[in-house]
Amino acid sequence: MNSNLYVKANAIIKASTAAYFGVPDENGNPVVMTITPLLPQDMLVIYFSTALWTNKVSSIKNDKRSSLCFHAERDNITLVGESEIITDQAITNKFWDEKLRCIFPGGEMDEHYCIIKFITERVSLRIGGEKAAFTVEELLRVQSRCGLCCDWCEYKQSANCGGCIETNGNPFYGECSVAKCCQTKALAHCGECDNVPNDCGGSGDCGYDSCFTCAKTTCPQLSAYSFADKNHGDNPPGARIELTKAWKNSTKQ
Repeated sequence: MNSNLYVKANAIIKASTAAYFGVPDENGNPVVMTITPLLPQDMLVIYFSTALWTNKVSSIKNDKRSSLCFHAERDNITLVGESEIITDQAITNKFWDEKLRCIFPGGEMDEHYCIIKFITERVSLRIGGEKAAFTVEELLRVQSRCGLCCDWCEYKQSANCGGCIETNGNPFYGECSVAKCCQTKALAHCGECDNVPNDCGGSGDCGYDSCFTCAKTTCPQLSAYSFADKNHGDNPPGARIELTKAWKNSTKQ
């Protein structure tokens, strides 16, 4: 498992217009149905709308255990976790889409309209021929300063590498400028740094030199590793940065 797979999986989830949702019925037997995700951001939490009278709602009220599966050509992502029913209007209104009016004629105020919040606990995926299985707890454990997944790194055993955190910024290849930068600033990882920008979405305001359209620059150390290093950099570029953001967000919850 690496940050590249994490970002690739999230891209597939965001682009999916349908997913397979599994819940146990009243006898504990698995029941699978298709659902349409609402504003999915990543693999950690998925929302979708449904009606309070549906079987899936009854099943979740009886047993929160559930699973979601996303599929794109030969790629597959299976999430296992728990679901909860949300009827709080302050929350459900945020997910309202006029396309849902054909199901809920009363709009966002419809008495049957609700949201299901799926919280992932375990992940199993196969993307581009690569496979991985891990828990969310393992994924969100800070493993490095820059967002590399040291726990699953090939150099952990082959080069007897302790990682930048355990070695105080000196992994097997020598001193790491990114790790040293974090340590100097007393940061747990780069996701906590003000110089790590958000995704510019093509606007050119991301702050990275490699964007070429940005009016500002930031963090040349991490940009060089994540974007410019063709041999050891990220694919897609910026993947490890996205993982550090997940690390940061997990500490807020």
